[in-house]
Amino acid sequence: MRAHVVGVLKLLDGGEVDDKIVAVLTSSPLAKIKTPDEMRIQFPGVFSILRTWFESYKGPGEITSDGYAGPAKAMKTINAAAAAYRN
Repeated sequence: MRAHVVGVLKLLDGGEVDDKIVAVLTSSPLAKIKTPDEMRIQFPGVFSILRTWFESYKGPGEITSDGYAGPAKAMKTINAAAAAYRN
């Protein structure tokens, strides 16, 4: 599947960084979205739903969020994870 990175949801899970990459399929209605700000404007509620899900699925207070960052930060996160995997 082809997708492009829109941003990263910055999370802490039990005090450890557990960021989640947000990407959209190039064949989806969201395909033209490039940044978190564009997502908020064109598809209000999507980021709120994602944040609520990730802050809630382990139970109250287990995961906290510090919001979203854009594609540049997301790519740094991806590159750091890839480098850690290789080592």
